[in-house]
Amino acid sequence: MPLVKYLCVLAVAILLALPRGPAYAVPGIPCVNEATNCGPPPGAIIDLAGGTVPTTSYMTYTAYFVATVPTTYITLTLRGDNTFIQLTDVAVADQTTMGSNLLLNGDFSAGGMGDVGKAAPTDWSYIQPPYDVTEGGLKGGEVDYGTTDCGFLGYCYSDAANQGYDGITQPITTAVGDQYQLSFSVLGSDPPGSTVFSQLSTNGIDFGLGGNGYDALGYAGPTPPSLVPMPEPASLAVLGTGLIGVGAARRRRRRG
Repeated sequence: MPLVKYLCVLAVAILLALPRGPAYAVPGIPCVNEATNCGPPPGAIIDLAGGTVPTTSYMTYTAYFVATVPTTYITLTLRGDNTFIQLTDVAVADQTTMGSNLLLNGDFSAGGMGDVGKAAPTDWSYIQPPYDVTEGGLKGGEVDYGTTDCGFLGYCYSDAANQGYDGITQPITTAVGDQYQLSFSVLGSDPPGSTVFSQLSTNGIDFGLGGNGYDALGYAGPTPPSLVPMPEPASLAVLGTGLIGVGAARRRRRRG
């Protein structure tokens, strides 16, 4: 077998022999056709991973950031394997000037009952096409209302993104150098197999239903966070080594 062909076959064989593990256990979004334990995008100013999931009443979380640009995008990404995670009362206030909430429709009530069932709430935008394996790959989150879906008689954003993350974002005007506080309230729905927030599924199920990943993250930056699926670093390294070998073999053959 020619050396070049041998190296190509060897590289493919090594890739296939790698442990399956989380196929996208690095920053990424659910894959276009299937979700495979995707991690959240980097750069969060708050990540609930490691904390206890509140299942009886909403818990409020806060984080702080200093504005570096005149327009800052506030983004929330959510993951709920096999179950829903509810979000409400999202607010951002300037701590330097003690200003009021800068976000519109932080309680998701602006659209009223007409917004119930909509994927992107009024004044908010999705940061990627909505995706969820339980909904046939068509929907990841929606505006809900009432005690059954929200846990109280009011509005919430409810999400059940399996094996990956959905995100909603909204730009606000900020004063460069000022400190801001981001706050939001979350209620869990007794995630199966875990009572702790986790970026990834850790129960060995990293595809489709049955995982136990469950998390919420907040971002503040000049653009919404990037949600692009990426292969594992180990896979990239092996592939790169194979390509280098192929290139070297071609150079030797040309010289000969």
